[in-house]
Amino acid sequence: MDVEFNINYDRLRLTTDAKLDGFIERIYSEIPYASHQKDADEIDMEYYKRHSIETPIRIKLKRTIDALVIHYFTKNNPKAAKDWANYTDDEMLHGHMFAKDIERPMGINL
Repeated sequence: MDVEFNINYDRLRLTTDAKLDGFIERIYSEIPYASHQKDADEIDMEYYKRHSIETPIRIKLKRTIDALVIHYFTKNNPKAAKDWANYTDDEMLHGHMFAKDIERPMGINL
């Protein structure tokens, strides 16, 4: 059985952005060192390197989640599955691009 969704994308964007902004504010207020790169006079390079290496790893893990989301939508909302697949198509190789960007300046082979 197909479920039809009527989505107000402008309202969804505003609601999602507000929720994400709240999460960001909460992270900065509750997690020690979370605002270091944003607020510090000097950047902790070891921390920055670790963060830069972990980012492509998180992007790689997100690809698996994207596939699961598409799988869910194919059963419940084919239009949303198509939209998410298009989004994922654009995002799929960002981890590789990010890794290439940090490989040369830091002398790190990923």
